[in-house]
Amino acid sequence: MTTMPTATHLATEKVSPENLQTAIDQAEPGSLLMSMIHTTGDLALLDEFEAMLAAAREARYIDAEAARTHYGATSGAAAPPPGQFPPEMIAEVRARAREVLTTDLTPALGVPDAELFRRMASLCTADTVTDEFIPLLLEQSGFELSRRRVPVTKAPPPTSTSS
Repeated sequence: MTTMPTATHLATEKVSPENLQTAIDQAEPGSLLMSMIHTTGDLALLDEFEAMLAAAREARYIDAEAARTHYGATSGAAAPPPGQFPPEMIAEVRARAREVLTTDLTPALGVPDAELFRRMASLCTADTVTDEFIPLLLEQSGFELSRRRVPVTKAPPPTSTSS
């Protein structure tokens, strides 16, 4: 397995202020939040937005219960579907990105360890990401180079040379 252990192996890039603002306005909120955490290295953002998402989930549950009719159906209470951030959280992510992201996008956080990455992935997707997916997600997000995930149990057949 080959990993990239430090932020020095990650790309550094500068962008124009206009392009940064456009990107903040158009970015998917979960990815934008992970970019903020990775670029600033501020893990307090992770704690803060995890708590905000947990509160939104609790409110969604309360709203769903309050919206139940006497027939057991829900009345369509306004709540974000699972896997999405509520509108107020999206607005807060974008506002915070405007405050903390600069045109120097050099990451302060290197390759996150498995537990930190699991927390980040769970927050990014607004859903639970279990440990079994972490190796694949680390590879797919470019933090780890590809490696065999399935153990080799058989040797390939010998090649025959015809004379």
